[in-house]
Amino acid sequence: MIEAVVEVVADHPLTAASAPGETGADRVLDLLRRRPCTLDDIASGLGMHRNEVLKYTDRLVRTGEIMLQEVGGRAFYSATGKGEA
Repeated sequence: MIEAVVEVVADHPLTAASAPGETGADRVLDLLRRRPCTLDDIASGLGMHRNEVLKYTDRLVRTGEIMLQEVGGRAFYSATGKGEA
């Protein structure tokens, strides 16, 4: 038994809030407009499962809104600028 006053410290996953009407693809694209990310970076940053992120990134690559590049042996997604106002 612990007889002293203690503080419980635990990891709590953060999820990024979405704007009303914003889709998962919009959130992914918005993040990639700020900086290139790996699949795991996107999933962690947006609080999404990797499979969900992969669904959005595949579609965004097909439409040309993002591209996939290998840098230092790691795959990074980045926005292409296509479709921006």
